[in-house]
Amino acid sequence: MKMKLKLKIFPSAAAGFLAVLAGSLLAVYGIVLHILSPETLAVSLRSFSNIWIAAGACILLSGIYRLRTSRSLWEKVPARLRMAAVLASVAAVPVILFCLILICTPDTEQNPDASCIFLLGGGIDKNGNLPAPVQKRADTAISCWKSLEKPAIIVVTGGAKEFKKFEEAPALKRRLESGGIPPECILTESKALDTIQNFENAAQLLCAAENRQLNEILQSNIVIVTNFFHLHRAQIIAKRLGFANISGCAAPDEKLYMLTNYAREICAYIKLALRIALTGRPRSMAQPYDGTEKQPAAGSPECKG
Repeated sequence: MKMKLKLKIFPSAAAGFLAVLAGSLLAVYGIVLHILSPETLAVSLRSFSNIWIAAGACILLSGIYRLRTSRSLWEKVPARLRMAAVLASVAAVPVILFCLILICTPDTEQNPDASCIFLLGGGIDKNGNLPAPVQKRADTAISCWKSLEKPAIIVVTGGAKEFKKFEEAPALKRRLESGGIPPECILTESKALDTIQNFENAAQLLCAAENRQLNEILQSNIVIVTNFFHLHRAQIIAKRLGFANISGCAAPDEKLYMLTNYAREICAYIKLALRIALTGRPRSMAQPYDGTEKQPAAGSPECKG
């Protein structure tokens, strides 16, 4: 009888310790992200990083409860809710795996004949400085521009998001100029607040700057520069908007932020899929030809830099 009691208590204690350890690690991870973040308090309160603190706290409390009572909090959940949670978890696994496959398989075969580079914004801090991951995007764009066969236009995008007074695009432009990119080869778009607006606004900006039709822009050879975890979704959005000849150049991911970036990107894929299914957006920007203008050819004028 004593042996049976010991065998029963040991797994419960081990599970409790594991839950306390896992919960503590998750909570500490979220807190570290907040400490390193230069964001304002208002932005931090709405940060995705809070999910790790919340999840860690729940797991930690459940572990403490198991250690104190040798029972699981899971047993207190009504049977129907437990069944629903299990079914939802089982259904989520293939979705998460599919999203991870998409994230890890972007098209990174850069077109050396590209005439334009889209440098997608990734955020700016409360002091108007570019975070390290966004600096890597800019540095990757510089390397990409220098590797092309001819000078290309770089369109930098990124506006001032909620609770922030600084626009991102001007800061990106300064970073590019410090890396040797001629100012005349840089166009700034300071209104975009998400990836879809990045592409829509960049296309309109090119139309105005180069006095070209939108369909010509959509047929141009364009390189998308963003972080690796974000690249494939950006390419999917660009193709849905009508960009026909796109390639990618991926900036390296920051290792500390990989867990939160990949988790957030999975959520972004699900959100995009729901948006497409429910609204059909984003839709192609291509304009139908009325027979009075020529079919545009791929490519665009060189940057005169």
